[in-house]
Amino acid sequence: MILGNIFNFEVNLLGNLTYKIQFIRLKIVHIFISLNYKIVKMKNLIFTISLIFVSTTYSLSQINKEYHLNQADLKATNWFNNVNTSNFEEAFKGLSFEIQSKFDKNDWIIGMNQMMNSFGEFIGREEIYRNFVINPIEIDPILGGFPDGYYAEFKYESSYKNTINHLETIILHQDHKSKWKVLDYSYEFIENGSYKED
Repeated sequence: MILGNIFNFEVNLLGNLTYKIQFIRLKIVHIFISLNYKIVKMKNLIFTISLIFVSTTYSLSQINKEYHLNQADLKATNWFNNVNTSNFEEAFKGLSFEIQSKFDKNDWIIGMNQMMNSFGEFIGREEIYRNFVINPIEIDPILGGFPDGYYAEFKYESSYKNTINHLETIILHQDHKSKWKVLDYSYEFIENGSYKED
C-alpha cells in the first residue's frame, strides 16, 4: 500500500504539474493573443486616426482652394465689368503692380479702348475652366519669374458682336496685401464680317 500511495502521489504530483504547466501554457497563449489583439487594435486605431487626419487636411485644402477661387472670381468679374463698360481707369487699378509698372496708364487705357471697340458690343461670357495653384509655372512657364503664392486662372467662352469663337483667359495673383490683382489677360478669336481694327 505504501508503494501504491507513493505511486499515486507521484502520479497526482505529475498530473498536477502537467495540469499547471498546461494551465501556464494556456495563460501565456492567452496573454500573447491578447497582446496581438491589442497591437492590431492599436494599429487599426493609428491607421484610422491617420486616415481621418489626411482626409480632413485634404477637405480643408479643398475648401481653402474653393474659397480662393471664389474670391479671385469676384475680382475677375469686377475687372471684366470695368473693361466691358469702358471704365478702363478702374480696370487699370485692378492690374498687378508688375503689369502697371510696364505700361503708361494713358497708353494702356487707349489700347484697351481700341481693342474693345474692335471686338464690338459685349454680349456675354461663360466660364469654362478655373484653376488655383501655388507655383505659377503650373499655369504658364512664362510666369517662372514670379514667386510661389496664390494664383488663379479662368478661361471663358465670350461673345462679342464682331468676333466668333472668342476665348478669354485671365490670370490673377494675390499681392502682398492679400488682394487679388490681374496678372495677365489674353484672348483668341476669329474675325467675323463686321470686325474692324481701330
